[in-house]
Amino acid sequence: EKCPMKVDCHWGDWSTLSACTTSCGGGMASRSREVVQLPQHGGKRCEKNITMMISECNTEACPSTIRNCEFSIWNDWQGCSLPCGGGQQHRSRIILVEASEGGDPCQGDLQEFKECNMEPCNAEAEIPCVWGQWSRWSACSSLCNGHQERHRSIVTLPQHGGKACSGPQKVVRGCNLDTATCRAEAPRDCEFGAWR
Repeated sequence: EKCPMKVDCHWGDWSTLSACTTSCGGGMASRSREVVQLPQHGGKRCEKNITMMISECNTEACPSTIRNCEFSIWNDWQGCSLPCGGGQQHRSRIILVEASEGGDPCQGDLQEFKECNMEPCNAEAEIPCVWGQWSRWSACSSLCNGHQERHRSIVTLPQHGGKACSGPQKVVRGCNLDTATCRAEAPRDCEFGAWR
């Protein structure tokens, strides 16, 4: 029986260089390798060797990290708060970039206000709501214990702060209550006639 062949230790190839730890100002990148074949059957043993190499990267100086405060542009003016008699409208903006340490802070307001529609309002009299006349009572809905109704409509709506209409638009009442028809249709108990 043949003796098994000796298999020597074998190192693998170096890996590709890793990403740099920083984008500027000097960082570190590394690459490594491993043993891919252990010795067998008396093969050559692995010798101590370098398993990782580290090198400098991105050594160029970083740009200044100082940031000045920056505003956004102003939003459009909002609508006037009143149609006449002197209203107010406003617009706003936000801080887009906060100042870093050593940077210039923002100076100025985040909101602006101005007057608008300054022309005087024409005084108009208040007009209250007005109901129309009640209609006639409708016919009774039944010959026995029915109901009938009447209604009315608004003829003038309130204007310029006038008083609103109050009260019902329709009323209902009972009719033909306890009439002869009701009594005739009322339930009756059974009664025996006389013996013959």
